Amino acid sequence: MADGWARYGVTPYGAARVEAGGAPAFSVRPQVATVEAQSEHGQMTARLAASSGPWLVRRITVSTPGPTQLTGRAYVYVGEPAPETLVMGTRSGALDVAVEDPPLYIPEGTPLVVRWDAGPTRALARIEYQEA
Repeated sequence: MADGWARYGVTPYGAARVEAGGAPAFSVRPQVATVEAQSEHGQMTARLAASSGPWLVRRITVSTPGPTQLTGRAYVYVGEPAPETLVMGTRSGALDVAVEDPPLYIPEGTPLVVRWDAGPTRALARIEYQEA
């Protein structure tokens, strides 16, 4: 354009679609799974595998309930924990969130693994996901 501004054919942020009853229409609501970590090789590890088909992960919340507050981090892997499967992490392993936008794609039959790098006595991962 002559004035130097780009022109796009859509409005990036528009009003939400509204159903007949007045409530906003959402295409897919995420499912929520809370997974309690188990000790594996001296580290607390939480695993979640979809029952069938690929899935998308939007948000992971990690916590360490109880008297032990974790000072380390939580790492998120697509597949078994290894440097090449590490996809994201949290700054803290307790009361922290990892958000993926666009959602993290998990192939069929592949587990999502959250591993804490310090030793809490109890750790939880709350995973918001939907089937792809």
